[in-house]
Amino acid sequence: YQLFGLPALLLPAVQFLLAWRLLKFRDVHVRLYKTIAVIILLFSLSGLVALHWQRVTLFGQPLSEAGGATGGLLVDTLSGYLNLGGATLFFAGFFLVALIFSTPLFPVLFL
Repeated sequence: YQLFGLPALLLPAVQFLLAWRLLKFRDVHVRLYKTIAVIILLFSLSGLVALHWQRVTLFGQPLSEAGGATGGLLVDTLSGYLNLGGATLFFAGFFLVALIFSTPLFPVLFL
């Protein structure tokens, strides 16, 4: 939790999906763009969480940095240049693009 904060809880889900595909299809081709998209998804979600929630209680324990060290570093850097609204748009844009590239979801499904 120290490096990515709450978005680190997504890592077991990603590993579960990869293991399921390995068991079902036997030959999984890990594509580089999907791997990079998952990493960008993790960083952008960490930045969004750090930007909007500084302290969170998880399982009865208070977490001082919900976005972890990575999210805190990204927020400190971007909020100085882009302010709160600009940093939110920046992280949300990267999050949505990484979500589209890393999953079979399409934005048309949500309209």
